Amino acid sequence: MEVTCPNGITTDRFRDRTKERQKGYEFRFVKSQCHGCPLRSRCTTSKTIRNIFISDYYFDYKRAREHYQTVEYKIASKNRWLIERRHADKVRNHGLRRSRYRGLERTSIHALISSIASNIKRMSRLIFEKDTHLHRDKSALLDNF
Repeated sequence: MEVTCPNGITTDRFRDRTKERQKGYEFRFVKSQCHGCPLRSRCTTSKTIRNIFISDYYFDYKRAREHYQTVEYKIASKNRWLIERRHADKVRNHGLRRSRYRGLERTSIHALISSIASNIKRMSRLIFEKDTHLHRDKSALLDNF
């Protein structure tokens, strides 16, 4: 494994950081490699060494950044507010912030019941608003005669 700096100098010196909190590899450029480099001021402020950390998730992040540029993502992000609003309602009012149960199966049942309760509440609100509008329309017609 090796890393190339913006000036084209490569290094294969690295330290494995898989046992630490940040998992990945830390590559190191020594002073002799960076000495006299015209891009040094834009590259690092260190007087001696330059470290570059490459996370184990680097390629996943890169793939995600590419996905953010697609048309499908842009369409989905425009409609996301509809789903986020309903999810926030379930979290605030239907106990979805923290599951009461242990295990994936029981937690999935809890999420399903929460969704059912939220949908029933939403349907009843839509039916009630529809009845109220019909009642108002009929009364408006009767008042005109």
